[in-house]
Amino acid sequence: MLLYILLIGDLESMRFNKKYDFTLTANYLFVVYAFFISISMDITRDIFTLILILFFLSGNIKDKLLFAIKDKVVQAFLAFYIIHFIWMIGSQSIEVAQYKVSSLRYMLYIIIYITMIRSDFVYKILNGFLFGIFFNEIISYLMFIGIKIPFLPYQTTGFANVPFALSYTQYGVLLSISLGVMLYLILTYRQNIYMNILYGFFFVIS
Repeated sequence: MLLYILLIGDLESMRFNKKYDFTLTANYLFVVYAFFISISMDITRDIFTLILILFFLSGNIKDKLLFAIKDKVVQAFLAFYIIHFIWMIGSQSIEVAQYKVSSLRYMLYIIIYITMIRSDFVYKILNGFLFGIFFNEIISYLMFIGIKIPFLPYQTTGFANVPFALSYTQYGVLLSISLGVMLYLILTYRQNIYMNILYGFFFVIS
């Protein structure tokens, strides 16, 4: 999704993003949010709540929503959500349907992403996510050799060296996404050679 925002980061989007200090603060929070995505859902949930508050404090809500709704990807997400909502109305098991629709509410967050993330912060947010994955990798290898760091939110799921994910599958998905992001940054950004070496190192050990 962040890569998509980078591609559509035109002047109309920047009209929203450079007008308010609230938005700048929200973008720094997005960097922290990206770091903790692979570490703690409780922390990311709290950070996103703060971002949501900043979204409303930044004002110009109507124009932001109209801007987001005009986007084809947002329209697709909304259509998908509405279809599931209609399915819930006609479902024989209302409890299951409500759970399904509730679990899909995260798809609506794209509206906040589209209207709040500045184009010049996409690189920082992607790196925040990668450093979160790197941290996961380091803790995973420490667990493998029997070292545990106190006060970290380890998952007690019985998996030997999966520090924060609920399963190997979830951990594997996060690693796959991070590898794709690393390749994208290496191929498309002219960045510090040491960053490329760091990316390459973690690409190999992943």
